[in-house]
Amino acid sequence: EQGPDMRTFLLVALVAAVSADLCRTDKKGAKADQKTIAQIKGVVRTAATMLIGGSCPWLANSKNLDKTFFAGSCRNLAKQSMCFGMRAAERYEGVTTVSYG
Repeated sequence: EQGPDMRTFLLVALVAAVSADLCRTDKKGAKADQKTIAQIKGVVRTAATMLIGGSCPWLANSKNLDKTFFAGSCRNLAKQSMCFGMRAAERYEGVTTVSYG
């Protein structure tokens, strides 16, 4: 069971994540982010069709996938998630990974 300290931490982390904007706002950066976001959406659509197309054809349909994940109340969360991935990729590009396996 999670103690009160862990619940407080999770609440603070969620508030910080919701209020943070990880996408670039300058004109050049925003345009680059939008291009990458469009590419990511394409990959997500393809992956959804391949991975869940047989078991959940309604969600694998790109129009329904867009309505579910890239629009409405999930829109900002999806956008920030993609921008988080882009910022992490930029930060760790060229860093050598270590394998202990």
